[in-house]
Amino acid sequence: MRPFFLLAASVPFASTAFAQNDECTSATAVTAGSFMFDTSTATQSPEFWPCAGNGGPDLWYSITAPSNGQITIATCGSTYDTALEAFDGVCGSLTSLVCNDDACGLQSSITFSANAGSTYFFRIGGWNGSSGSGVCLVNDGTPVIN
Repeated sequence: MRPFFLLAASVPFASTAFAQNDECTSATAVTAGSFMFDTSTATQSPEFWPCAGNGGPDLWYSITAPSNGQITIATCGSTYDTALEAFDGVCGSLTSLVCNDDACGLQSSITFSANAGSTYFFRIGGWNGSSGSGVCLVNDGTPVIN
């Protein structure tokens, strides 16, 4: 009887883990507060960036306004040159509300008027192909109680 040997081979596989919220149709719903993000596995959406050079890999989010007022979104303190853009409408038929690059150093901040119960989309991307990680701060106008 021959001895049985199990030979394990290490074969590299090309694998790309795409971000789940890589397009508007799969936007992640957020509320006021902060969250971490990383665009390094994202792709660039086909929507034109009016403020970000040629744009860069982006991630999509949605927020429903709890009341009439201002929504502010910022990536200040992130590790790369970010861009932000907010939209009204539905995926496939969006209207750009505001776009910003470099409001706080190389990071971005946007503010727009929102109507209670309305859902808005925003994307976090990079300037001219930049990607990386960071923190996003969302203020939906709700008073902060300490």
